[in-house]
Amino acid sequence: MIRDGVDGLLVDPDDPEDIAAAILRLLGDRELRLRMGRAGLEKTLSCFTWDKITDHVEQIYLDLVTSKQSAG
Repeated sequence: MIRDGVDGLLVDPDDPEDIAAAILRLLGDRELRLRMGRAGLEKTLSCFTWDKITDHVEQIYLDLVTSKQSAG
């Protein structure tokens, strides 16, 4: 889901120093924050709106019905 350095920063969730370093990196780099924020918003709007999610789920159900009819 997250592309490290593109739309977020990946860290070891069990490593407080890694988490702190990522936070400090974001605090110190306004352009990085803005770029990743824009990329995250773009990804959300293109993939994760309710319309997109329901279309995807509907397609899964249609595929299942079609494959069951073909096999049956």
